[in-house]
Amino acid sequence: MGDTLRLLTTFYRSSLKDHEQLKGKLQLSINEVLDIDRKVTSQETHDGQTEKSFNKSSAYYWNEFRSAWYRI
Repeated sequence: MGDTLRLLTTFYRSSLKDHEQLKGKLQLSINEVLDIDRKVTSQETHDGQTEKSFNKSSAYYWNEFRSAWYRI
């Protein structure tokens, strides 16, 4: 998550020509964090099924962040 915040800060300080490159890097970083969150919150039940218990507060904040990002 630190990398994501660092990329976001760099994005705001960079020139317009660098924005597309940084935007791509930041999107990859956001997706990596979301994938990690999904993996961590998945659990195997006693019958071998995978139970997904996605952290709703985390999902809420990431969705807010992503919607703000897409408005840029």
